[in-house]
Amino acid sequence: PKNKTLLSHLINQRGQNKRQMITPKHGMGALIDGLENYLITRLGKRLILNSEVKTLPVDGNTIITSPAYQAATFFNESHPELAQALLDVEYTPIISVTVFIKKSDLPINLTGIGVLIPKKENLKTLGILFNSMTFKNRVNKNTEFESFTVLLGGQRNPQLLEKSDRSIQSIINDEIKTILNIKNNPIEYKVHKWKKGIPVYSPYLVDIWKTAKQTWCANSGNILFGNYTGQVSIRGLIESANKLLISN
Repeated sequence: PKNKTLLSHLINQRGQNKRQMITPKHGMGALIDGLENYLITRLGKRLILNSEVKTLPVDGNTIITSPAYQAATFFNESHPELAQALLDVEYTPIISVTVFIKKSDLPINLTGIGVLIPKKENLKTLGILFNSMTFKNRVNKNTEFESFTVLLGGQRNPQLLEKSDRSIQSIINDEIKTILNIKNNPIEYKVHKWKKGIPVYSPYLVDIWKTAKQTWCANSGNILFGNYTGQVSIRGLIESANKLLISN
């Protein structure tokens, strides 16, 4: 920080609590449900849900929070340059597979948040999150299983999205034993595929932001907001939204 020496900064930091990883007790869906219930209570009949939007209002504040390729549909006629720019936002395909493994099949010393797999390992797995070791309530307290999330696809292997769930399971069975040193295959799999999962942050994305600011977003109160507009994580989006509210 400004006007602080490295030594004094480190001394001050020693007494402060470190940031902790947190998650809603019943998963990220609980966050969305909580926000919806709060808005229903606060806004009542003014809150309109599950309604198709074909045109954007001309006056007032308008915030579009859909993915870039969906937001583009609003601007085909009014701002075709912006519509094309939003369609050009590149997304990385992701396969997320939650697996359950018997505790008795895991190494005794297996702990931590997860593991990322570098490209040079020549594996199709991008990483594995240790769900139940990181967060409580991911499995029942007295269960004999642990929960993990295996990530595949990405820019490294986008073709995996075309494979069947059975083929995906087979890949996991082959690689998870090597990565985690487990004895047997997982006992259950929950496969989720996103053809357009995570936006790719590249220099071209900055040009798209400029196009938005020079066209529809040039009008006060018109805002594009999502995981392609500056932050990818839920934490980052919440912090960005807070700054947005303060500035407006």
